[in-house]
Amino acid sequence: MKNITLFVCFIACTNLFSQKLSLTPEGLKDENDSQKTFVVINAQDKSAKQLYDNVVRYITKNYKNPDKAIKGKTDGEYIKFETYVSNICTGRNIVKVSFAAKYTTEINFKDGKIKYEIFDLDIFNPDNNLSVEISGSPAVGWVIYNRKGQLKQEEMKSQIEAYFNAGIKSISDFINYKNLDDKW
Repeated sequence: MKNITLFVCFIACTNLFSQKLSLTPEGLKDENDSQKTFVVINAQDKSAKQLYDNVVRYITKNYKNPDKAIKGKTDGEYIKFETYVSNICTGRNIVKVSFAAKYTTEINFKDGKIKYEIFDLDIFNPDNNLSVEISGSPAVGWVIYNRKGQLKQEEMKSQIEAYFNAGIKSISDFINYKNLDDKW
C-alpha cells in the first residue's frame, strides 16, 4: 500500500512540476525539458471539446475584449489568442523602469490534456521605447542574458517566469474546475 501511495505522490508531483516555463537564452522553455517550448496541462476525464469550451470561457471571463483577443480557432482542436499586459516586469539601473508585454498564446487540445505555448513575446516600455531582449547585446535595450548566455537581469527573469507560470496555473485551475469564483 505504501508503494502505491508513493507512486501516486510521485506522479502528482511530476505533473505539477512539468507545468512551468523557464526563461532561457533561447526563450520560454518547459522547466523540465529545455527542448520543449510548451508545457502540457493535464485534465483527466475531460474531452478535447470540453477543454476547448473551458478555455473559451476563460478568455471570455478574463479579457476585456475577447473577440479581438482571439486570433484563430478550430472548435475543439486549437485556439490562439493575443494578450497585452501593462506591467510584466520591472528593471533597475539607476531608476526603476516598468515594462509591458504583448504576446500570443496557442493552446492545442487532446482528450485529457492541453498543450500551452507562448509565441511572439515582445517586452517594452510604452513611454520611452525601451525594449527587453531575452538575449543579445545591451546596445539594443535591456538584456536578460548576454550573448554568451550569462544571466544579467535575474530579477526580471524571475518576474517574467512568475507571470507566465501564474497564467498556466490560472488556466489549469479553470479547466479543472478549481475556480473559487464559481462557488456562490
